Amino acid sequence: MKKIFSQCLWVFLLLMTVSTCHAAKSAKMVQSDSCLAKALGDSISQIVTSAKNIKAYVWKSENHKDIKINVKRLNKSQRGILHFILADSCMVKSNAIVYGKFIPCLGFVLKKSCSKKVYIDVDLGLGKWAVSDSKGKLLKQFDIEGNDLLRFSTMLYPSDKFIMGIYNNRQSK
Repeated sequence: MKKIFSQCLWVFLLLMTVSTCHAAKSAKMVQSDSCLAKALGDSISQIVTSAKNIKAYVWKSENHKDIKINVKRLNKSQRGILHFILADSCMVKSNAIVYGKFIPCLGFVLKKSCSKKVYIDVDLGLGKWAVSDSKGKLLKQFDIEGNDLLRFSTMLYPSDKFIMGIYNNRQSK
């Protein structure tokens, strides 16, 4: 009787282990936001919403060349904030015509894997953000709605004079 009980216990433990492993695999699937998927397409929105490696950088112009400086790797909470801001439906709602050149002041590289990455460039002066593929080809451009992305940028780069100037200017209105 004791042998049958121990065999049943082993079978039960094995079944529980298998079901737990299966549940853990399916729980890691991240679904992309439907508004973001409509605006960017499924594959790009999947990279944006589930990127595990995100680097932020500031664009500066020196000697008529644009260079990336102050490169930072975002931690888990910062990645979550960026995902939350970009997945907001008002961030992909419009792309109004403006009479100015898109010159990004900061950018992000969102990597899901070595071959799956996208670039997000932000022009806080024009109030636009753009998504480019891994080769740098512009895919979509949108208006920045609200102050969330600007506030996040000031959190990342509090000593950048340009970003803080735009933030202080918008706060004074």
